[in-house]
Amino acid sequence: RMGYWVTSPPGFLSANESINALPAAVLTRMSLDALKIFFHRVGEVTPERYVELLDDKQQSQFSQQALKAAMNAVAFVLRGAVMEKLKRDELVRDLKAHTDLNDAAIEVLASSWASHSDANGELLPTFEARADDEDERKEDGGKGEQKALQLGHLVGLDWKVGVGISSNACERLNAPFVTLQLKVSEADGSTSQYPVELSMDEFHHVASQFRQIQTQLANV
Repeated sequence: RMGYWVTSPPGFLSANESINALPAAVLTRMSLDALKIFFHRVGEVTPERYVELLDDKQQSQFSQQALKAAMNAVAFVLRGAVMEKLKRDELVRDLKAHTDLNDAAIEVLASSWASHSDANGELLPTFEARADDEDERKEDGGKGEQKALQLGHLVGLDWKVGVGISSNACERLNAPFVTLQLKVSEADGSTSQYPVELSMDEFHHVASQFRQIQTQLANV
């Protein structure tokens, strides 16, 4: 599962600080909103929704930009739980290993996920079904989730394979690596590029995850 966490979006770790400071009630609402969108595949959530849940002192502590970053980070965490079909204890272990979230925030996220997933880590149909879901999906063209959580969209991928010859710690390194250049269309319409460097073991793990995704999609 390490492959999923190494693909964390830019700003994810810095957003952990905001998540750690959020009141439990706000973080719970944010988690449930994200899961509801994943279930329905449509919907829209804006930072204003959470500003209303904060008192005056807390509102001065969290800018809308900080709340948006927290929303995106929560969405990334719970998308990982959905994709990887994580059980509660597995999500807790992964969050402790791969994030800077404190124990209180991890407990809220894990509890929210456990309340809406089964023993096999599958997202449960616990949200009220909507009769117009199918029409919304057709009209939305699959963009609802992206718009709702202000997520970027992958529009290109460049790659290259290299070999590390040596380092200050090793004269004869000879370690192959893969560099990926992700081109992302941001929610505001701009395009950003994000480089990712993987060891061969990390690359094989990520490739295995994509093969699993391809198999799951073929069965849909």
